[in-house]
Amino acid sequence: MSKDLQHSNVLLGRILGDKYALRSEIGKGATGTVFKAEQLSLGRHVAVKILKAELAEDPIFVKRFNDEAMSSSRLNHPHVVSIFDFGQTDDGLLYLVMEFLRGKTLSDLTRIETLSTERMVTISSQILSALEDAHDESIVHADLKPDNVMVEFRRDGSDWAKVVDFGIARMVGDQDPQEKDLICGTPDYMAPEVIKGNEPTFAADLYAVGIILYELMTGTTPFMGAHNTIELLRRHIKSEVEPPRERTRAPIDPNLEKLVLRALEKKPENRFASAEAFRMELLGLIQRNEPPKKTVVCTGCGTNASAESKFCSRCGEAIKRVDSQKIVVDPTLFNDSATMDMVALPDENEMRGVWPLPFIGRESEKEIVRSFMYGERSGVLQISGQAGVGRSRVVQEVSKEIAQEGVSTYWIGADPSGLSTPFYPIRSLITALLELPAYCDATSILSSLLEKGLSERDCPGIAELLGLQLSLTYLEPLSRFREIVVSASRVLRMVHKDEAMAFVFDDVDLYDEPSKEFLRSYFALPSVNNSSSVTLITEHVEKFTPLSTNLTLNLLPEQSLKPLIEHCSRSTHFQNMSADVLKKVTGGHPGSIQQWMRVKFEGGTEETTNEGYATFIESRLGFLEQKTKAILQAASVWGMEVELGDLKGLMGVGESDEWFKEGLEQLVAKEWLSQSEAFVFFTDKIVRDVVYESTPLLVRQELHLSAYETLFDKGSDPS
Repeated sequence: MSKDLQHSNVLLGRILGDKYALRSEIGKGATGTVFKAEQLSLGRHVAVKILKAELAEDPIFVKRFNDEAMSSSRLNHPHVVSIFDFGQTDDGLLYLVMEFLRGKTLSDLTRIETLSTERMVTISSQILSALEDAHDESIVHADLKPDNVMVEFRRDGSDWAKVVDFGIARMVGDQDPQEKDLICGTPDYMAPEVIKGNEPTFAADLYAVGIILYELMTGTTPFMGAHNTIELLRRHIKSEVEPPRERTRAPIDPNLEKLVLRALEKKPENRFASAEAFRMELLGLIQRNEPPKKTVVCTGCGTNASAESKFCSRCGEAIKRVDSQKIVVDPTLFNDSATMDMVALPDENEMRGVWPLPFIGRESEKEIVRSFMYGERSGVLQISGQAGVGRSRVVQEVSKEIAQEGVSTYWIGADPSGLSTPFYPIRSLITALLELPAYCDATSILSSLLEKGLSERDCPGIAELLGLQLSLTYLEPLSRFREIVVSASRVLRMVHKDEAMAFVFDDVDLYDEPSKEFLRSYFALPSVNNSSSVTLITEHVEKFTPLSTNLTLNLLPEQSLKPLIEHCSRSTHFQNMSADVLKKVTGGHPGSIQQWMRVKFEGGTEETTNEGYATFIESRLGFLEQKTKAILQAASVWGMEVELGDLKGLMGVGESDEWFKEGLEQLVAKEWLSQSEAFVFFTDKIVRDVVYESTPLLVRQELHLSAYETLFDKGSDPS
């Protein structure tokens, strides 16, 4: 491997695995460099850690790096950084892809702020909550320190901590005999038994949390001042810990001091029995020490606010004077797996007053679409534009209008599973037009054809399209394809002749190749361009067929955003919003507008830069209850849609599990999903893709395996 690759400036701009482009350096550690990168398929930011070139040549460090990737990508917890991907480049660089965090490290935070006891307890409790999840998976962090804790500041004034860099995390019991004498960790935070050469355990992580709390209370670690590393390590083993109150003039909570000293006991068995036990003891301090506050429930966001405030600190809603006596504590910390809502669902009336957002800025484009779909103009209209720019929304608005005038719209989408099943879109359309059941035989096909005024000559071609092997089996593939095109085209023409209808082929870029080839052949027929009304929706502006009329949707100008500002001003969340700020933050991209406004409504901080469509979606994921987010993650492995029964089977949900029903209702209310009686659908492909790619790697793999087993158990074809 070239030593030039050690220099981060050489790596900037490089694309790893054809997926991640390195944009800027975030920081360096003992084992590698972390970059801010762009995931090209989604346009979102991720963090990429690259192992130092010289370390990548060392088998022990390579093994440790792979251990980090494998162990960390099993964790799926709101206080643990998510691992999305890892791999190795052709020239040997090892890389790890993580969620991009926008906060400060705990060490940086404490350099610029003095934390109150409540903040110390809250952050430490969140760290312990993360450790609970890791320990349940038999994962030891083994290098916990303030530099490995990121803290984000939320709009309601709360801290949100995430544990990062399980850089030398190990699976308990899986230590390599070759590494038996290797001491791992940062000396200031290492437990005595680890220094003696024992394997890092859960108790060693709790010792590190004790050191972190000690440092938050006093500004120094317990054994700061040792002349060298050897003396520092010896003090961990031999020296008594000086009580925090003797290290600082700041007031020290004696009960908190007792808990810290217990966590720093030399013998592991004298510390807390578990991360959960430590966490609950810490949270008990807040309950015991904080005097009751007069609070009211905010009608804007449903959270507790001080009765003395004029406005809610979280959402800005004017406070109504309805007194209640309640101690204000972050409820997520008292839940075993931090699964309660981080931000409560806002008032339903206010949500209904804002969403769905009005259709704006596309009147001229809408008229063009209407002229085609209503039959005033014949031929093929191709609507192009980047994902999220509103291509489908324009057509949907027109569809609602022409439906009132008796024109039916048939929407034909790609295979929702993402598997690109041959002819899936065309099969779906023909099956719908002929009113065939999902599983049919030649007899039902022939009966339906005759009913529609067609003849038996089309039966072999339609049967071939639907996967039935009849008389065309022995023809050459090209001849079979021609028969399919001719027969399906006759069906389309015949049905179209008897009924006012418009065909919308949505996201044609995602169609399987046989379906694309079918459409090209179909559009080349003279009858299509002379009498039919067909709308194509594509991302790329290149003409799908030479005979189409192109309509490209661009970003919305600032002027067109003013009606939206007026509409949203009825909500306190958006009363100070202006068209120029909205344009600056979103670029006038309709999808970004929708998601950014959701971020603000659901509890996000103000953004002054255009973070991008996918990044706004990912930000919203952080405000979901963990169990609710798990529903999204499970749904995403099925593709764009999933049968409700399959989703329940995958998650092991029974009829009595109200949390699933409530979580699903929340996701529908917040426009992540839509739902029919039997199916659940993602509202947007990018939404689904962001959810899927934001699911930790091994969690994704396990969900795929469970989905396979679910289909196998019910007798479906898992392929």
